[in-house]
Amino acid sequence: MDLSDRWAFFDDLAPAAAFVRAGRTSNMMASWDLFEAAEVRAFCARHHREEAALLLGRQVYERSEIHAHAARFAAATSARTHAASWLGALLRHSPAR
Repeated sequence: MDLSDRWAFFDDLAPAAAFVRAGRTSNMMASWDLFEAAEVRAFCARHHREEAALLLGRQVYERSEIHAHAARFAAATSARTHAASWLGALLRHSPAR
């Protein structure tokens, strides 16, 4: 997520969307962009160290999609109030388990 001059990274769009929605109702900056993204890390022989690149994908800007992701986040966290994280709640709530 691009917050003007700063970035915030999340493992999934659901917590990012919840962060965006919470920020829109607070005094956080009004400017933000929500993207699907991936980080690629590899050893650079020239610089003799690991380097990273951020690959930006699709921008999420439709309010209905942001709302759906935020609702998924809320449902996952409220499903298991003892979960340490939303992902933990989502995994424990998953029908596959």
